[in-house]
Amino acid sequence: MSDNIMAFDFGNRRIGVAVGHPSIGRGQGIGIVQAKDGQPDFVALEKLVSEWRPEGFVLGMPGLSSEPATGLKKKIIKFGEALTQRFNIPVSYVDETLSTEESIFRMHQPGERIPKAKKTNERNKISAGIILETYFSQLNS
Repeated sequence: MSDNIMAFDFGNRRIGVAVGHPSIGRGQGIGIVQAKDGQPDFVALEKLVSEWRPEGFVLGMPGLSSEPATGLKKKIIKFGEALTQRFNIPVSYVDETLSTEESIFRMHQPGERIPKAKKTNERNKISAGIILETYFSQLNS
């Protein structure tokens, strides 16, 4: 194991992926895993897990402590369970509220020029990094 943590910004068509190390406290977007109706491309995911060898997974959950698990939340939980079964790596959940807004803000910083065709993928990777940073900040508080 490498002490890396891998985070996911789950979506029905694409899943943003980021990695980071708790001692640094930052998340770096590393890729997108395509999904079809919420079912991830596990071959692509296995490649990322094999390359980065994380010791834990973090999933963003909208409104983690609010309303009951319905719709997207159920799909995120199912994805978390599939990750645990497939890789035998523990999964943690953090509230991802405002991660998309923060990723859009970060993408529009001076000097940042992202081609329109790549904006959605970049936003998902950045959101995964923000989810991981949220997790690290909770560990340190």
